[in-house]
Amino acid sequence: MWPFTKILERGSLLRSVPRLYLGRLVRLYPVLIGALALQALALQATPGARRGRGRGGARGPVFAQYVAGCRRGWWPVLLFVQNLVYTCSPGEDTYSLCLDLSYYLAIDTQLFFLSPLVLVCLVEGAGESGGARGAWAALFAALAGSLALASTISFYLNLPFVLSVDIVDPLSFDYYSQYYFNTLLRSPPYFIGMILGYVLHRSRKEPLVISKKCRISLWLTCGLLLALAGAAPLLCLRWQRPWLHNACNAAARSVWASAVAWIVVACHHNYGGVVAWFLSLAAWRPLSRLSYAVYLLHVPVLKLSAALATADTVSVRDDFRAVKNFFFIFTVSTALAFALTVAVELPASHLLRVLKGGNNKVADKPTTE
Repeated sequence: MWPFTKILERGSLLRSVPRLYLGRLVRLYPVLIGALALQALALQATPGARRGRGRGGARGPVFAQYVAGCRRGWWPVLLFVQNLVYTCSPGEDTYSLCLDLSYYLAIDTQLFFLSPLVLVCLVEGAGESGGARGAWAALFAALAGSLALASTISFYLNLPFVLSVDIVDPLSFDYYSQYYFNTLLRSPPYFIGMILGYVLHRSRKEPLVISKKCRISLWLTCGLLLALAGAAPLLCLRWQRPWLHNACNAAARSVWASAVAWIVVACHHNYGGVVAWFLSLAAWRPLSRLSYAVYLLHVPVLKLSAALATADTVSVRDDFRAVKNFFFIFTVSTALAFALTVAVELPASHLLRVLKGGNNKVADKPTTE
C-alpha cells in the first residue's frame, strides 16, 4: 500500500500511475526472470529431464510433466496471466504449470493494475477537509462488492474448501482454474489491504488513540478470527456440509486478512506489546529481504528434490525423514534466494532508487520553516 500513499500525498493520479506501474514491474521482473532462469538450468541439468523421467520412481512422471509444462508455459509467468492462460490441457494437473506458485503474484499484479479505479476516489478525499467520506465509501463499496461477488461465485461453483480424494481430485484442472486461481475470489483481502493502507495514511500525523477496553476487545476479536481461519479446514473435513465449504471459500481469506490488518495497525501505533516486539526482532530482517525469492523458488526445489530422491526417502510416513527433507528444502531455497537477491534484486533496487532520485537522502527530508 505504501506506493499508493505517495499518490495521495502528491494528489496527481494521472502523472503518478505510470511511475507506479513502472516501479512495480522493475521490482518484480528481475527476481522473477532469475527464478525462471535458475529453474530452467536446474531442469536441464537434472538427470532424466531430457528423457522426460526423473529417478524418483512413482514421482518420475510428475517431474516429467513439470519439465514439459515449463518448456511451453514460461511466457504466461512473465506476462502475469498464469492464472488466466493455461498452456496445459484440461485433465492435466497443476504440476504442468511453470513456477506454479507465481499464480498469486499474477493475481496480485492484476489487482494492482486495476487499483487506480479505486484510487481516484482516494485522491479526491486526500485532503484534510472534505472528500474523506467519498474515499471511505469507495473503499468499503469495493470490499463489499468483491465479497458479494466472491460469495456468489463460491456458492455457484459449490466446490470443497479442503481438497479431499473423496470430494474432488486433488490435482483437478477444473478446481484450480475455476476457483483456486480465480482473481475475483482473491480480491477481498486486497481491498482490506487498501483500507489498511488508507487508515495508516490518514493517521500518519496524529496516531490513533484507542482506549484500553477497545484494544482488548480488538485483540480478542483478532485471536478469534485467526482461530476460525485456522480451524476452517478441520471444520470442513469434520462436517461435510456444502454450505460450510462454500462459506469458507467465500470468507476465510478475508477473515484472516482482517485479523492481520489489526495486528499491523496495533504494532504501528504502539499497541502491539509482545507481538510488536517479536515481529520487530532484527533476526527477521535477513529473511524478509529473501522472502520474495524464497517464495518463487521453494516449490521448484521441493519438486526437484522429490524427483531426484528414491521413493522411500520422500515417504511422508517417516517423521524423521520428512523433517530432514524440510530442512534440506529450506536450506537450499534460502541459499538460492540469497544468491538471486544479491546478484539480481539488490542491483535492480539500487537502479530504481537512482532513477527515482532516491539516492539523495537530503532531498527526502521535509523542509522546515
